[in-house]
Amino acid sequence: MRWAGRRHPRFHSRQRAPALLQQQPALPRELSQDEVASLVQASDDDSRLAALLLLSGVSPDEALALRWSDVDLAGNRIHVGGGAARDIALHDSLRALFASRAAAARSEFVLGEEGGPASRDTVNAQILCGAHDAGIESAIDVTPDCLRHTYVAFLVRQGIRFADLTRLVGPLPAGVLGAYSALSPTGPRVPREEINVVFSAFRSRESA
Repeated sequence: MRWAGRRHPRFHSRQRAPALLQQQPALPRELSQDEVASLVQASDDDSRLAALLLLSGVSPDEALALRWSDVDLAGNRIHVGGGAARDIALHDSLRALFASRAAAARSEFVLGEEGGPASRDTVNAQILCGAHDAGIESAIDVTPDCLRHTYVAFLVRQGIRFADLTRLVGPLPAGVLGAYSALSPTGPRVPREEINVVFSAFRSRESA
C-alpha cells in the first residue's frame, strides 16, 4: 500500500486573515502531508485505524468511545455520539480498514481491547510508535491531539466557514477558534460543498 506524498494545495500560500481574538491558546504541532503519509504507512493496523479516525475529524475521546455498532459500512459513514453527535463520511482508506477488521473485532469498541475500550495512554503510545517508526523528527511531540489538529488546520486553510467546521469536527472553544482564525485565508469563506474533507494524502491516493 503506497501513500501519496504531495504537498498541500496552493491555498496554503494565500494571505492569512488576522486572528479573531488577541490572545489565543497555543495550538498543537501541525504535521506536513508527507509526515502524515509516512506515519500512516509505518503504523500497524491498530495504530493506523486510530490515526485515520483522528485525521477524519474525530476527537481522541470520541475515537475511544466509538463502537462497531456506530460503523455503517453500507451507508459509508460512522456515527459519532455524545454531545457533538454527527455523522462522518468514510473515505476509501478508512472504509477498507474498517471492513478488514470488523469480523475479527475483539471488543464492541472500535479501538477496544478484550474486556473494554482502549485507554488514552494506549492510543498515545500507538501514535508515538507510528511517528517514531516513520522517522518523524521530534516524534515525542506527535500526539492524538496533534493529528486531529492537523486535520482541522487542513480544513481551516481552505477557508471553511466556522459554522461548517464545527459540524464536521464538533464544537471548539472560542479561544481555539480564535487561534484557528489566524490560519484562515483572507476573503470570503468557502461553501461547505467546495471544501475537500478528505485529507490530501488520502485523497491523492484514491484519485491516483
